[in-house]
Amino acid sequence: DDGGIYFQAWNGFPGPLVKYIDEAGGVDLVLKMLKNESNRNILMKSAVGYHDGKNVYVFVGEIQARIADTFEERQAEIDKYTALLFADSLNFNKQHAEKLLHAYEEFIKYHSFEAVSKDYQFKAGELAKALNKPHVAIKHFNDLLERDPKHEKAPLALFYKAMIIGDMLHEDELAKATYQEFIDKYPDHPFVESAKESIKLQGKSLDEIVAGFEKQNEGTAEK
Repeated sequence: DDGGIYFQAWNGFPGPLVKYIDEAGGVDLVLKMLKNESNRNILMKSAVGYHDGKNVYVFVGEIQARIADTFEERQAEIDKYTALLFADSLNFNKQHAEKLLHAYEEFIKYHSFEAVSKDYQFKAGELAKALNKPHVAIKHFNDLLERDPKHEKAPLALFYKAMIIGDMLHEDELAKATYQEFIDKYPDHPFVESAKESIKLQGKSLDEIVAGFEKQNEGTAEK
């Protein structure tokens, strides 16, 4: 497998040599080199190949994007892909979601001192969860909890973290511990009862859950 980033302004440079740019200075170097360029369009390519014993297969993925460098441009990227993503409420456009997640992450990276970056950190976690990227989602929720434990979204960040650990990663004991942490930290939160039920049900199969409800109903009927 291999990948590359092709800048239109530089006739496709660095292409597959992108790792050398990263080693030489990374994003900061690229932004300096782009300072006087009006064309910031890029093409990102990734290729995977394999041999099945008889034939060689190569699959190539491409994403077109644009490098933003200012607060206004990064905010505009978020606004653009938010509008595109929610334009169709019946369908989830994965490509728009990926680009919005990237826009959130770029904003957070360069404008973490802005209060709104904390809101974007939470939204990035939600979006990563929707994109089936549990570890990315947990990272964003953890970052928000570390940056501002008193943020209005901090309780939900911890609750969603517990959900991801249990429902997506299937780490039952850690999920229970995280739900308990949520209960202990936010005892008056409206999701506390949901957290308590999740602790009871975590790790149980559907048959076990159904049997438990039937037994509970039988006991209620006998009374």
